[in-house]
Amino acid sequence: MSESQIENRLAKLETEIKGLRDETMYLRAILSDLIYSAIKQDKFNPEFLVTKLLDYKHSPYSWISSKEENPAMYCRHLSILQEFADAIFIAEESRNKQRKGSSLAMELEKVRLYIQQELAIHQLKR
Repeated sequence: MSESQIENRLAKLETEIKGLRDETMYLRAILSDLIYSAIKQDKFNPEFLVTKLLDYKHSPYSWISSKEENPAMYCRHLSILQEFADAIFIAEESRNKQRKGSSLAMELEKVRLYIQQELAIHQLKR
């Protein structure tokens, strides 16, 4: 294979990677918006998602990369969780302005704080 063919294949791969990144960002935004909209309109109970996010602290989901094996991927996965936690928090806050001190709001704040702390710790290491 000639050098120009290799460069051509590499350029195609780089384009594909950029496209996948764009698609991923777009899908994350859509999912966050769907979560936000469903909670705000009382079509979805946020307690389930908050419980799942809290479970992450104790036993990471199988798709979350190990901190030790791949710190960069771990931070990207935490960023995704943070987007979802933020969407839930904003929707729940706007839906229940009178119940700011509810147990769900406090649990969700714990989740958000935990994710922020983990991100801060592991982004400093990179």
